Amino acid sequence: FGIFGGCYIAEVLRGGLQAVDSGQKEAALALGLSPMQTKMQVELPNAVRTTLPSIVSVFIGLWKDTTLLFIVNILDFFKLSKDMPNTDLRFLGSFLEPVWVSALVFWVFAFYLSRISMKIEKNLGLVREGGGEAA
Repeated sequence: FGIFGGCYIAEVLRGGLQAVDSGQKEAALALGLSPMQTKMQVELPNAVRTTLPSIVSVFIGLWKDTTLLFIVNILDFFKLSKDMPNTDLRFLGSFLEPVWVSALVFWVFAFYLSRISMKIEKNLGLVREGGGEAA
């Protein structure tokens, strides 16, 4: 999932880099910044700033997609909770409890990751209060 997620993150950042206004690049070059400095100090911060919600969404999706490993019989968190009633005598007969706990862990992780993202967006000034008219 690392290479798979890296491809999605690269595409999100590529879109963010393409969205950076060309005037910002020209202004940075006019101020005497090298092309590398322009990329690292002007373009990349703006791209990350605008694509942060998408990046967090990709990470949450990857976290939830780890349960797909269960299909190919690779050990993951959900498989452990599903197999626990068969291997641990303390959970004998209670099949739903470990699954509910794993579902709660997935939900808590995704919820707090989205809250952290919202806080970062607010600190970066990406939140618009009030919204606009529906067309």
